[in-house]
Amino acid sequence: MRNILLTFFIVISINTFGQDTLDKIITTEVCECISQFKIITQADLLRCVQNDLDKNEAFIMKEMRAQLTDTSDEAGYKFGHDLYERTSVSMVYSCKQYFNFMDTMRYSIIKSLNNDSIKALIQNMSYSDPKSRGNDFYIEQGIMYFQNSDFNSALNDFNKALYIDSNALRAIYFKAWTLESLKNYDEAYALYTQLALVTKENTYNIYAAIAKRKKNGR
Repeated sequence: MRNILLTFFIVISINTFGQDTLDKIITTEVCECISQFKIITQADLLRCVQNDLDKNEAFIMKEMRAQLTDTSDEAGYKFGHDLYERTSVSMVYSCKQYFNFMDTMRYSIIKSLNNDSIKALIQNMSYSDPKSRGNDFYIEQGIMYFQNSDFNSALNDFNKALYIDSNALRAIYFKAWTLESLKNYDEAYALYTQLALVTKENTYNIYAAIAKRKKNGR
């Protein structure tokens, strides 16, 4: 029995070492690739990732065969998917350029409005009947406060939205982002991790890593 367990742990250690080596090669080379750009675009990042995967195809295939007994296309896709998800999170910690890009790219989802326009919209919303204000109202108003860097008011609205519907994913996401902006990194990390578990979207694992790196210092 001891011999069986020893063999098992040796195999696991070898596979883990190979996986860690592969992950380190890819994250290092992709970081070097994107570092050549003064302004990184999403297209630049994807091109660097694809070029590096093509470059290391033989090593990737070797590791896949070493780790998997199933060599079907489906298993190969899962191996590649898992590799991409691991490295896209670990690069937050190991590559400053990637960390900065992923951190700032999020702001592109927010409409570009000046502060006066946002204040006017918030003012107009204040005239609505309080009895008719639902979950969506508080989320949208919270986002406007967030855009205006009024993070405490934004947090108050996202909490109101979550009081109405505790499973409102947009409210959870913006609450996490607001807490991160307020430098409450532990709570932000916990909410991002919760979203990743519920939605199965790796993007939230990336945001959780960003919050953790900010807490530990850039």
